[in-house]
Amino acid sequence: DDHPLARTDSEIRQALGAAAESLESAGGQVTRHSDLLPNLAAGHEIYLQMLSAVTSRDRPDPRLNVNQWLAAVDAQWEFKQRWAALFEEIDIVLAPCFGVPAFVHSMDVRFSERVHVIDGDVTPYGAQIAWPGMATFPGLPATALPIGRTRGGLPIGAQAIGGHLEDRTTIAFAALLGQMLNT
Repeated sequence: DDHPLARTDSEIRQALGAAAESLESAGGQVTRHSDLLPNLAAGHEIYLQMLSAVTSRDRPDPRLNVNQWLAAVDAQWEFKQRWAALFEEIDIVLAPCFGVPAFVHSMDVRFSERVHVIDGDVTPYGAQIAWPGMATFPGLPATALPIGRTRGGLPIGAQAIGGHLEDRTTIAFAALLGQMLNT
């Protein structure tokens, strides 16, 4: 529930904590920290470079030259290897889909000016892509699932991230946890 670049609302953290407790009560082994977890901040920086390059493809001033792109691809491969080492020890990483509960979408505000208020602090909207980027950047399967509701009744989601080609594992885990939480 902690990312160095993206805040997490306390209601999201509480719901993830309750999910972890449910798993432990059912006999699951829950690890809340691992030294094998890749450096999320460094991975996100490379992810943003690659994302910017891809989304600027038709612009005359590409964001990365070929050498920079290939260096980013090499770094992405290293992150894939780090995630693979983590998934030799654990089956699933359970993380927020987004650091905030469901929210009203608005196209009235430019993307760069959108914000979220997380536990009273204004934070940039764009920083939240760090959460889905955890799985997207290394090309890992992730299954989104509901894990509860906020005090105001809004849905809270989590993502079950699995090892390379372990799509069935994340889907089965999401179904199991959903049954346990009655969501």
